[in-house]
Amino acid sequence: MEVSVDIKNSLPVFNHKFMMINGKSYYVKECDDNFNLKEIIAKRLANILGIKCASYDIIKCDDTMYYISEDLKKLGNARNLSFIASPSSSLYLIWDALEKISPDSRLLMQELIKIYFFDLLFLNSDRKLHNIMLVNTISSSHLYMIDNSLLFSSGRAELFSSLARYDDLEVISSINWDNNKQNELNRHNLEYFLQTSAKEYVEILKIMIKLVPVEVLKKVIEDIELEYNYEIPDKAVMLEHYQINLENIKTILESRGETNEPRIHKNK
Repeated sequence: MEVSVDIKNSLPVFNHKFMMINGKSYYVKECDDNFNLKEIIAKRLANILGIKCASYDIIKCDDTMYYISEDLKKLGNARNLSFIASPSSSLYLIWDALEKISPDSRLLMQELIKIYFFDLLFLNSDRKLHNIMLVNTISSSHLYMIDNSLLFSSGRAELFSSLARYDDLEVISSINWDNNKQNELNRHNLEYFLQTSAKEYVEILKIMIKLVPVEVLKKVIEDIELEYNYEIPDKAVMLEHYQINLENIKTILESRGETNEPRIHKNK
């Protein structure tokens, strides 16, 4: 986005805050993903997969880049999900909390699980409740992703993502936490989910995989590079991580998750 010199000079002051830019309210944060434009990539992937995500743009200021994201409050009453559950809550505990606060809980849970699959597919290591926004309008409620700058991670940080926690910790007792890899965490995480959730969600994951093969991710990155006239430095590494992770998930789906009984929704 092209802005005035005055706005560029003000960006450091408003880092991790909202500021007015060209008459609109934007959240500003310094690009902390080694200038790989992961927020832009995440938004494009979310569009392909039908997941709601905050929109992001880039402002270049000297040797620094800043992400700007238009305030979701323009859409309605927007607040992050940290108000409904504790940071250590699992998917199913969040599900229970959603059922208590919203008549749209079934739709919201479908959206939440798609976000969960998004993070597993694209190796996002930092999905906390505070970076999922619940946006309520008079006629609807929806979940939006924000803060996706840790896509394609490769460390154990995924342990601390709220959506990655387990209802039954015994299923992960055999993991060597000192030497684990992101893909191993994904495997145990996904296997547990497939064992305990509904068949409908397995089908959603299969559709998401079909929509974003490696070639599609590569094109998304190349299109962004062309649009911003910028070469994303770690694109080869990101594509490699994704290809390995995708094959691992496909292997799991071939052998698991085909006989699950549906979890019962309280709100019909």
